[in-house]
Amino acid sequence: MAVSTAWWALAFQNVYAAEHPRLQASEWIYENIPPGSTITHEEWDDSIPYNLPAGSASDYTFIPLGMYHTDSVQKIEDLVYGRRDKEAPDGLADADYVAITSNRVRGSTAKLEREYPATIRYYELLESGELGFDLVAHFKVEPSFLGLAIDDSGAEEAFTVYDHPEVWIYRKGSEFEADRVFALLAEAHPERAINLQPAQGPSNGLQLTAAQAEKQQNGGTFSDVFAIDGFTSTVPWLWWYLWLQVLAFATVPWVAWLFRALPDRGYGLTKVIGFAGSGVFAWMLVAWNILDFSIAVAWFVATVMVAFGAAVAWFRRDDLRQHARDHWRTWLTVEAIFAIAFAALTLMRAFNPDIWHHPQGGEKPMELAYMTAVARSTELPPFDPWFGGGSLNYYYMGWWLLAVPMRALKLVPEIAFNLGIATYGSLAATVAASTVMNLVGLSTTSRRVQDAGRNFLPWPVIAVVAVLGAVFLVGIGNLDAGHQTIERLQFVNDWG
Repeated sequence: MAVSTAWWALAFQNVYAAEHPRLQASEWIYENIPPGSTITHEEWDDSIPYNLPAGSASDYTFIPLGMYHTDSVQKIEDLVYGRRDKEAPDGLADADYVAITSNRVRGSTAKLEREYPATIRYYELLESGELGFDLVAHFKVEPSFLGLAIDDSGAEEAFTVYDHPEVWIYRKGSEFEADRVFALLAEAHPERAINLQPAQGPSNGLQLTAAQAEKQQNGGTFSDVFAIDGFTSTVPWLWWYLWLQVLAFATVPWVAWLFRALPDRGYGLTKVIGFAGSGVFAWMLVAWNILDFSIAVAWFVATVMVAFGAAVAWFRRDDLRQHARDHWRTWLTVEAIFAIAFAALTLMRAFNPDIWHHPQGGEKPMELAYMTAVARSTELPPFDPWFGGGSLNYYYMGWWLLAVPMRALKLVPEIAFNLGIATYGSLAATVAASTVMNLVGLSTTSRRVQDAGRNFLPWPVIAVVAVLGAVFLVGIGNLDAGHQTIERLQFVNDWG
């Protein structure tokens, strides 16, 4: 494992040993494409060449292609012939070269066949050469080490669009003929593309029915659902922590049996299983229209889980006592890591509770709105906080898991949001610690103590590897969070 991890890191470092693909492409353009040429670029992506010592981008004419516009006959006409209201060169007919500086548009539109049938056809024709443009340059940097490469083309945009995007440059050939290209693209029937606006929601199930809207509205006001001055608002972090712990302890009796092959008997997984299990249980009750979401449902779920755990504990009480005697140090290590991680992350959020990302908020206001809507919803899917009378057309399970303790404790969203961040971070740290402990335990050849029915390794070793696992994943997996925290504190420090 250590070797494979090191190999992966070294392979990824090789990405930065090479020049950025867009810089390589820019240099190639200055060397091979004469000034005055016309080069296309896709909207929402970079145009090339960049301004470099080798040349200036102003020496070329650029044609933007609106590939993200919903397919229509008009879009295909504009793509091939250019927009009629444009006096400057426009469209493929006026282009000398087609430049694609990442797989952002091509990769995303390929997943939306009904909205982009002609766009998908365009990329297929371009790649095959039938469009009349020939591939003349291709630039790609990928993680590799010792001759083995990692195909990360399916990674998120941070890597495939910004960090090391793939770049293609196509040159128009003599066989390009605008009418022929338009006919080929028209075969995909762009006039049949589907793209419903919010006002058309009822035809696609994106708006609530009258009965659903009434039920959501009757589910309680903000003050009914959340208590600004409730008894849990004094020390909300403590009540939240107790909620997590009670549900986690309730799963120990059956998790210890289910994961009995693991050295820690799955104890490190109980935090996640208790938290996620209660959320999934509540989701099934509400999503399957068995019950409406309410504070009663949240407490009903918790009560059932505790009762079930207590029943299993009674029938397995002898085994549990033996497990506790054999593994109490390991279990305490897990508890300490979870408590410290939760406390540290909660404290970090307490110093920086603003749900905002510089400079314009980022996605944080959106996320807070979604979480509030999920927690206030009476049935599922939740209502849309941004479009009155609509249902939420977005993934929400992560917010739903937080909504269950929110409703149970009646915590206001801005508090629960920050506690949710601490929760997910501390759960990640705990699972990382448990995973490392179990891997070390299963792979070690020294089992002198395990044979006697006790811990497989001396407790100090267990504690060290557990802490390292948690720190490597959550603590130093991404140091930018610490940098941003220090930077924010400096904003209010006149002496910084």
